[in-house]
Amino acid sequence: MSAVERYRFDPDGNLVIKRETVLDDVFDACHEISTRTPEFGKFKGDSALGHHVASVPCDVLMGLKASHGIDIFNMTPEMGRKLKRWLNTEAPRFKTINARL
Repeated sequence: MSAVERYRFDPDGNLVIKRETVLDDVFDACHEISTRTPEFGKFKGDSALGHHVASVPCDVLMGLKASHGIDIFNMTPEMGRKLKRWLNTEAPRFKTINARL
């Protein structure tokens, strides 16, 4: 994973920081792990506890609150469901298993 930060000032004089992250290495590693895991089907309830089910970089996790309302620092059962739904539908390349969460 590589990240690049760019800084500039907007017309009002505010500092704008733009961070871009290249995730190809993360996706390749997740795919490699998923090809070695025998899990298929669907994890129900707490059956995913203790299993490595995904690898999501901190940069992505920190942006989830603004983009999807998922607060990883307030992991309630509802947040857990939102995170699983996001992984299953919008970010399956971060998953390290071949099962639905």
